Amino acid sequence: MSAQESRRSGVLGAILGMLGFSGLAGLLVAIMVTPAIAVTGMTANNAVGIFNELPEYATLGDDLAQKVTLYGTQGGQPVPFATIFETNREEVGWDEISQYAKDAAVYGEDARFFEHGGVDMQSIMRALASNVRSGEVESGGSTITMQVIRNINIEAANQLEDPEARKAAYTEAVEPSMDRKLKEMKLAIGLEKRYDKQTILLAYLNIANFGGTTYGIQAAAQRYFGVNATDLTPAQAASLIAIVQYPASRSLESPDNYERNKIRRDYILGQMLKYKSIDQAQYDEAIATPIEPTLTPLNNGCMAASIAPYFCDYVVKTLLNDPAFGETADDRRQAFRKGYDVYTTLDIGAQATAEATMRQWVPSYDDRFQLGSSTVGVQPGTGRIIYMTQNTSFNDTAAGGGPGTSAVNYSTDYDRGGSRGFQPGSIYKIFTLGQWLKDGHGLNEVVTGKPQTWRQSTFTRCGSPMGGADWKPKNDSSSPTNTNVVNATATSNNNAFVDMAQELDICDIRDTAASLGMHTATGEKDGSDMMTVLASVIGGSDDTFAPLTIANAFASISARGLTCTPTGIDRVTTPNGEELKVPNPNCRQTLDPEIADAMIYAMKRTLMGGGTAVASRPYNSVPIFGKTGSTDAYNQTWVATATTSIAGVTWVGNVQGTQAMSRTYINGMAGSRLRHAVQRQLNTQWQTFWGGNDWPEPNRSFLTGNNAPVPDLTGQSVDSARELIESLGFNFEDGGPIASSLDAGLIAQTDPGAGASVPRGTTITVYTSDGSLKATMPDVVGQQTDEALNTLIAEGFSASRVSYSFVEGPPGQVCRVKSSDPAAGAGTTKDAAITLTVISDADGEDPGCP
Repeated sequence: MSAQESRRSGVLGAILGMLGFSGLAGLLVAIMVTPAIAVTGMTANNAVGIFNELPEYATLGDDLAQKVTLYGTQGGQPVPFATIFETNREEVGWDEISQYAKDAAVYGEDARFFEHGGVDMQSIMRALASNVRSGEVESGGSTITMQVIRNINIEAANQLEDPEARKAAYTEAVEPSMDRKLKEMKLAIGLEKRYDKQTILLAYLNIANFGGTTYGIQAAAQRYFGVNATDLTPAQAASLIAIVQYPASRSLESPDNYERNKIRRDYILGQMLKYKSIDQAQYDEAIATPIEPTLTPLNNGCMAASIAPYFCDYVVKTLLNDPAFGETADDRRQAFRKGYDVYTTLDIGAQATAEATMRQWVPSYDDRFQLGSSTVGVQPGTGRIIYMTQNTSFNDTAAGGGPGTSAVNYSTDYDRGGSRGFQPGSIYKIFTLGQWLKDGHGLNEVVTGKPQTWRQSTFTRCGSPMGGADWKPKNDSSSPTNTNVVNATATSNNNAFVDMAQELDICDIRDTAASLGMHTATGEKDGSDMMTVLASVIGGSDDTFAPLTIANAFASISARGLTCTPTGIDRVTTPNGEELKVPNPNCRQTLDPEIADAMIYAMKRTLMGGGTAVASRPYNSVPIFGKTGSTDAYNQTWVATATTSIAGVTWVGNVQGTQAMSRTYINGMAGSRLRHAVQRQLNTQWQTFWGGNDWPEPNRSFLTGNNAPVPDLTGQSVDSARELIESLGFNFEDGGPIASSLDAGLIAQTDPGAGASVPRGTTITVYTSDGSLKATMPDVVGQQTDEALNTLIAEGFSASRVSYSFVEGPPGQVCRVKSSDPAAGAGTTKDAAITLTVISDADGEDPGCP
């Protein structure tokens, strides 16, 4: 077919098509105003059939896709730090739009908008003439109301979850067809019956596409000119309205479109002058204005967040996953599309400090292994997440961002960031400590820290003896044979905690951990499954936890046992100002406050001299406690600290693999020290930011614990003494012989002494008699005092232990011994005190006996 024949065919098709369309349009108007219609011809009959199947009206709802804006707090004021949208739109009210924009829309798109009832026959006929000239069906005479209907259908298509259904619905909404045009006409007329003109025009300005992902007059004004819609000039307003017919070719996103935009803009300005929306001077000024948009970056998504991209991602996943924001996943997605203002718990200043500190100490990439690090802080008593950052840069694109980037949030659980968590190491010992106190034990009780082989059958799990191979854990620090629980905590002595666990039930330790919010990062194990192997009492199981979970446990202890579910959201409002109910932190008392006080008392020692966390101690004196953790292979290292104001945890380790951090140097520092470098710097800043108070001193009962009196073992044999001591939960030690009046080999005394109240586990040292002080009191009655003293000395008694008392007696017996104490023949000791009663003169005074 020749080009000329093709042209004729196109023109003919356009004429016939528009004639048919005009007929249908006339029919449509007739149907709306005439009770009965006489229609002849197949086309008309078909049109009536289609028409009768259409709905009567469309609804202008509040379900347009809008931005989600996240706010943090700085200086007590909310500050936006991230926006997330699939459609860059911000709905505004009638009074928030420049009159120039309203007039540009009406006079540029639909000059008889305020006169017709939704369908403008003059526009349809004008479109017919235009299509005849072009040889194509290029224009359908759509009114503003019909364009609103089309955009409503586009919005509905965009909301569909299934990609194929979404594509099909979008195609149906935009592709030229008689059915679509007829539907738009009928629904436009119905819309005009239901809403006033102002409401329809406002809907048009809020729903229209202005190029790319920018929808609505407010977002367009900000995107292209950096102003609000209420401040648009005539030139700016006309330039924006010029986009809506052909967004792809007239958008101000690209200079390639400027000339096409200007041609349409100038036409709209001419219409505004024609209908006296602007005067000649305003028209001349606007026409002379060059097309020079000032593009404002869209900054869409958490990758573009000004700060805290991983926290941003955590909040977004909460909005899309938490049932508080919709019963089903689709409900939550649809609600998210409609836009939120989300006021988060993030402290902008604290976050900036955490990010800078992380960058200073932990590199984003190490070519030897996959290095990871996270630091996160939680407010005690509320569960509010104050800061959250890690060593990598956030990148959630399909292609990824290469080395040093990650879409995985190391701080959170799998369903909030994709991390499977990390082994906790010795940091888990705090829950063994908590259960020790719950079972009535004390911090001053003595346990053994000596490395040894432990038989699993001597331990209890859920009320029954455990089974399995013997286990011999090692200690990282020196291993005193005996130590109290406070020192064991400060030095993180493995065997001491195993010794403690032998007096507990492994399941009870697990339950104490769960009560303080501990749960595995993957959610694959519930509270009944996790941490029930013997090694778990010192953190040596395969179970993994998120840093946020551990930080929250320390926040719970700091709040004296008040445990809250971590939350990143304080408040959420919808675009229409409705405030939503946010996830409840569910704060509840899960631990006796006095037990928490005792745990804190012990964990304060970890930041003192000799403690494992001393390198994280801040450069000031606000009360603080903490605990370190590392796995056997040192592939994961932790430190957690808390004041009454903030609880924070820093993890540095292997995202995967077993690189030993203790033997790996990073920027000149052992990798196992990096956690302390980060946490110490943060602790110093936090104590300056927020300060903190001290906790109550622990109740004495939690210091002494299960105390018992030392039994009186005097005169018992060594074997019977040992049996009794060990049966009472004490440790036995033979201190050897001492001078005593008891028969040689019998218990003469103990240390601590009989009757002393001491913790079980204390070592009782027994001393046996050597028999050296055993003696019989000689008979010195009737002897002169000097003679009696010499007799006693000769028998081994000490002259310094002899004293005298005087009684009246016969004059001839002066200075003779009348009686002795002990009495003659009585058993006594050679170091005993002896009193001699001596006869004096009549007045009973000392007569000066020799």
